[in-house]
Amino acid sequence: MKEFALVNPLWLFLPAGCVYVALAGFTEVPMLLLPHRWHFQAIFAIAVVIHVAEGLYAVSRARKASMSGSACLLWFVQTFIYGFPSLLLLNDTLRRRK
Repeated sequence: MKEFALVNPLWLFLPAGCVYVALAGFTEVPMLLLPHRWHFQAIFAIAVVIHVAEGLYAVSRARKASMSGSACLLWFVQTFIYGFPSLLLLNDTLRRRK
């Protein structure tokens, strides 16, 4: 599919990557860093909202570039998971299409 490109999966494992943050939620690490567990939960909820917003922004950029519905969905899912690395890749993809 020329309209969609995959982000390097290593982005998930960089320091502060989502895999480490998600795993930290099942340990006592948040209790060492934050005084209350709800702080960690609030930060996680904010991160989810931000990633949803980034995904919606990616969809709007893809639609504006006349990409197919399936490509728009793939960009949303990837951007929801990876965040800004996916947006950077989308911008590069759109630049190359022009």
